[in-house]
Amino acid sequence: MALPKAAAAQSSGGPIETLTIRVSHEAPVNFINDLTLKKWADKIKERSGGKITVQVFPAGQLFNDSDGMQTLVTSQGATLQMVSTSAFYVEPYGIAAGAFELPYEFASQRQFRGALETAPGRLVSKSLSDNGLIVIGDIIDLGPLIVVSAKRPLRTLADMHGLKVRNLSGQITADAIRALGAGPVDISFPQLPLAMSQGTVDAAVATYLAWNAVLSDIAMYGVDPQMWKVGYLQLVQRDWWNALNASTRNLISSTLSDEIRGSWAVLDAMLSRAKHALAGKGREALTLSANDLGAWKRATATVVEKWEPKIGRDIVQGFRNTRA
Repeated sequence: MALPKAAAAQSSGGPIETLTIRVSHEAPVNFINDLTLKKWADKIKERSGGKITVQVFPAGQLFNDSDGMQTLVTSQGATLQMVSTSAFYVEPYGIAAGAFELPYEFASQRQFRGALETAPGRLVSKSLSDNGLIVIGDIIDLGPLIVVSAKRPLRTLADMHGLKVRNLSGQITADAIRALGAGPVDISFPQLPLAMSQGTVDAAVATYLAWNAVLSDIAMYGVDPQMWKVGYLQLVQRDWWNALNASTRNLISSTLSDEIRGSWAVLDAMLSRAKHALAGKGREALTLSANDLGAWKRATATVVEKWEPKIGRDIVQGFRNTRA
């Protein structure tokens, strides 16, 4: 008879340790990443026999993603044990994560979701580990990134010129926004609705879920340039993680991966509902024509050229070779 997962882990690497894991992220309550992490909290409590407690703090309740990353690193896991955030906020602590920011590098959601399991994905993980961060689990996919505007429709590259666009913190994405003729503005997600309503920013790089749930009354226009995919990486501090015994680490990472992989189908359903709801509000992300798509790709090609050698050509080319 097969052992339960927790018992199997205990038998191979010592007893499951008693600990509390505090997880911070700035996405809204009940977004796909928030739901996934809370389901994981329930599962790991059950499988650890109550020894491991996960406390999830969404919507910047504890830290915004930028401050969360800094706290994770500087406190060495003492104040905060885990941050769930996009590569945009990880990039300052390991430029290899910038591979997930490059425009037009991931051809499909399937390729993006499985990125960490590939050879270039493992190189990204190793580079982050060398910089004191461990990636656990898989990517929590949030779907394609779109650009939503409170100022004017975005039909062509020229429509981007002169806009103040909310950036997701990363240098690479900021360069891509500049390449499109706009100006990047760094604002955390919880501050975005007010910033857009006051005109501090004209447009924002966002997800369909965010547009529907938070921004649809402010941003009337959208475009899907097929430029970026976005997901959340689950990060812990290396020394804190390595101090846990093997059975505890295995239980944490395996239960997290199980929950994340199950979330991908949930996301697909949520995206479908969000697009339907947006259509009911008269909101629809335009699809670029072939000519306009080519113009966006040409405009941002210099960004890839600039950052590829810094990220690592083996990583960038490796992901390019896994396109499906």
